[in-house]
Amino acid sequence: MRYGDQLIDALRGQKELEKQTVLGFITMKEKRRFVEELLAEGVRLRVCVDDIDQYGLLLVDLDLEVTEERFAGRDAADFQYRVKRVCEEIPYLDGNFQLVEMDRKGLHAVLRTEPTKDIEKSYYELEIIDGREARLRRFTLSGDVPRRNASVAVLSTDTFRRLTDRLIEIFGPAGPIR
Repeated sequence: MRYGDQLIDALRGQKELEKQTVLGFITMKEKRRFVEELLAEGVRLRVCVDDIDQYGLLLVDLDLEVTEERFAGRDAADFQYRVKRVCEEIPYLDGNFQLVEMDRKGLHAVLRTEPTKDIEKSYYELEIIDGREARLRRFTLSGDVPRRNASVAVLSTDTFRRLTDRLIEIFGPAGPIR
């Protein structure tokens, strides 16, 4: 089963339910975010989106947590293997992820894509904590000052499906196998 499809169906269902309940009287300030959790193969995936339609979604953040201890990746070699897999197997978010920093124990890492060359200068960041949690966010560099702001990622539904399925594969039961 493709887990990305399950998440997309659940998020679309939430949006449809909100349309029926509110009857179109929502202003932009009152607009709610849609949040969905999925527990699959020892991994809990929590997705927060601003909006979703037939072709894409506005992703605010994606959190992943390994819930079964046997998949947690507690040793440094396993953790580094997962980091390597993310860098190699998720090239479709504005380029490949690259390792930016890793702690001495090898259980905390930050991976980033290269900032885009357009006016927005945005990039994706995946923070992996203790080999059991990961958080994906998109940031935009603001102006000439080295400051960044969290921003919404515009993803096609196909890219979202591939991303969620690949993250569950990497951090789930297939992840530690070398």
